[in-house]
Amino acid sequence: MNDKRKLFAAVLVALMASLPASCLLTGADADDDGGPASPYDQLTANEKAVYDGIASYSAGKLTVTVALANPVYTASATDGDAEAYLEAEAASMIKAASYVLSMEDPFAICTWGGSGVVFDLGSQTVVSTGGLIGLNSLVLTAAIDEAYADDPATEDVDELQERIDALDEAVAGFTASGGTRDVVGAINGYLVKRLGSDDGTDVYADDAYGALVSPSKRVSSEGFAKGFQALALAQGIDCLTVLGYTLPGLEKAAWNTVVMDDGGRYPVDVAANKSAEGSALLASAAAFNAGHSAGRSPSDGGIALDFPPLNEDKYDADPWYDSKYVEWAVLGALAAAIIAGILLAIRGDRTRGIIRK
Repeated sequence: MNDKRKLFAAVLVALMASLPASCLLTGADADDDGGPASPYDQLTANEKAVYDGIASYSAGKLTVTVALANPVYTASATDGDAEAYLEAEAASMIKAASYVLSMEDPFAICTWGGSGVVFDLGSQTVVSTGGLIGLNSLVLTAAIDEAYADDPATEDVDELQERIDALDEAVAGFTASGGTRDVVGAINGYLVKRLGSDDGTDVYADDAYGALVSPSKRVSSEGFAKGFQALALAQGIDCLTVLGYTLPGLEKAAWNTVVMDDGGRYPVDVAANKSAEGSALLASAAAFNAGHSAGRSPSDGGIALDFPPLNEDKYDADPWYDSKYVEWAVLGALAAAIIAGILLAIRGDRTRGIIRK
């Protein structure tokens, strides 16, 4: 009996050891260095200054003066080449900052609908030193779509403020309970049920206002993503809107990535989940990237960014029981149990044989 107990103990220890190992192997696949920096951290010092400036827009403050961390200079010229260079440099900073802002802040006024940023070199103070002319600051004004405010350039910005208040109220009115997985699922389900696909009739289709306030309830993939991000951030979930395109058609699209409670980053494409029944909800990197590519589409150009990588495995609230590693562990434990049973049977026969003698 002592031998049998030892054998059973060995099998039991092997089985128990296999389960924690599988749990460890299915954790987040984060790199030791945390992977690529956030989109904001990949901006230059000047681009960050522009980002911070336009992120500070409000209904009562639609013009900001941004001090450049590194003044931009060029050789003065009478043919206008110098001015063209400075304008191009300013436009490049604004484009990069606006692009990143549109991914990180669903409430930014300059990203609503057709909004943008106006820069006029003629209104700048061009500095001159040692035969060089340049810019050490930029005066930037938000260009608000008329759908949000008839004339935001005037002091009458009540219409714009009303829309800001309505969006804030809609976000505050959404509640979800449970863990991170429950909240993410609740937001996805809420938007899938609430919204329909953009039919070209809603001027708010590309932003959070369209997703959470506009009565038409018809949005583009970007509207789905901005609505999801607004609700997720309010619930304390690290969420990024990713601008990119779908494969193989190269159609413009937007989706989200969220950091879950295991530390891994996972995708959520609410627009796709509308028709794909959750197939793009916390999927594995390989499954999701097969149909999505982050970044500007080839026809758009734009700045190049490194996006934080998605987790290798799909997310599950209790991941160990839905993993290839556990399958291996279970099969191994089963094989060990069968072998143990055979050995015990053989030993039993031998023992009984000895007793009969």
